[in-house]
Amino acid sequence: MKTLFPILFFLLTGMGAAAQRNMKEITQLVSLKSGLSKQAVADSLKNIKPLSILSDRTMGNKTVITCRLAKSEAMGGREAMIYLTFLNGLLSDGYLQATFKRADFYDLEDNFKWIRTYLNENWEKEKEKKTASANLVSTGYEYSKAKHDFQKNANINLQYIYSKPGKGEGVYMLRLGWISSIPAENILY
Repeated sequence: MKTLFPILFFLLTGMGAAAQRNMKEITQLVSLKSGLSKQAVADSLKNIKPLSILSDRTMGNKTVITCRLAKSEAMGGREAMIYLTFLNGLLSDGYLQATFKRADFYDLEDNFKWIRTYLNENWEKEKEKKTASANLVSTGYEYSKAKHDFQKNANINLQYIYSKPGKGEGVYMLRLGWISSIPAENILY
């Protein structure tokens, strides 16, 4: 019993440190608020490593930037992408999304639980959201009333999405949206 206690203590404290480390990129992203300039967002993203910009497209007054995180500790999955939309040069939409193979559903579920725990610790209100269409099923939560100053955004949403349900194919996606100019009830997950 004497040797079991230090082992358990080490494992538990190590897991707590891992949880802190895993949430660093999410903390950096949710601190970005709508209305920031493209340059201010670019300066903030420099701290998230390793990050590469895949595309920067401008169509009229709208710019869409797509970035890839080579490894996302918080999101996991095969591929983690950050999608940012700027209207008239100011940030209006932002979300982080990771893709999982069907066989990796339990990994997605574990990451979903870690992120949900983090969000529950930092936002006061949680509201369940479920949507379904012919090709997508989404389960998730919307968070409001941040408890800390660094979280500038009024609403955060977390979902996992299953594409092509019931067809024996498709993928799972884990999505964290922290800025949206679209009302939550109108977002097609």
